[in-house]
Amino acid sequence: MTWIVEAKGLSVENRLARCDLNLRAGELTVLVGPNGAGKTTLLRALARIGGTAGTVAIDGQDLAKASPARRIDLLSFMSASRDMAWPLRAIDYVALALSGNEKSDRAAEALASLEASEFAERRTDTLSTGERTRIMLARALAPQSRVIVLDEPCANLDPQWRIAVIERLRAETRNGTAILLSSHDLDLAIEHADRALVMNEGRIIADDAPQNALNSAILDQVFGVRKSESGHWDRT
Repeated sequence: MTWIVEAKGLSVENRLARCDLNLRAGELTVLVGPNGAGKTTLLRALARIGGTAGTVAIDGQDLAKASPARRIDLLSFMSASRDMAWPLRAIDYVALALSGNEKSDRAAEALASLEASEFAERRTDTLSTGERTRIMLARALAPQSRVIVLDEPCANLDPQWRIAVIERLRAETRNGTAILLSSHDLDLAIEHADRALVMNEGRIIADDAPQNALNSAILDQVFGVRKSESGHWDRT
């Protein structure tokens, strides 16, 4: 089996137990787990943000040794925080992820793909949380990286835009991009993911097709919930 991402021995003291993680091109993988399970820590470790043990290779290249320009070709990362350090125009914020003479055009295309062109000239500090989410996602998509890692990209979005974001990410996977995103929405994982990773207490405890990874035993053990015959979530 050919993997686009091969991560080995990722760990963060007292937060993430040693784990290996591989991702395929064209696959949408959803990472789920209760609060404090280690999802954000794992995503940051994969993106080589902060002090992390282990190695991450993308297309056979060590991400830690890639030049800044090569790194953005390999991996793009979106944080769970919706805070933006500077009150830039939205289009300038997206363009920060790009280089070259065409970065303004590519930033505009990324905004348009999320129906966010109307925000292009607005300062980011004037946008709602949901609007900032779309701008941050546009920035993550604009470089057209081989791998896109997204921490809670559907948070703060209304139902219409949750669906739209998943459709947009699906378009990326059809182009061969590997996408890993975290979510607290179990239905999102069950209905839309090619693969689900379940974390608990700093460990990956399940990695399989969503219906297998999120079986009744895992739902009870990790999340303390079950799905009723009517399709509602109940506490166990």
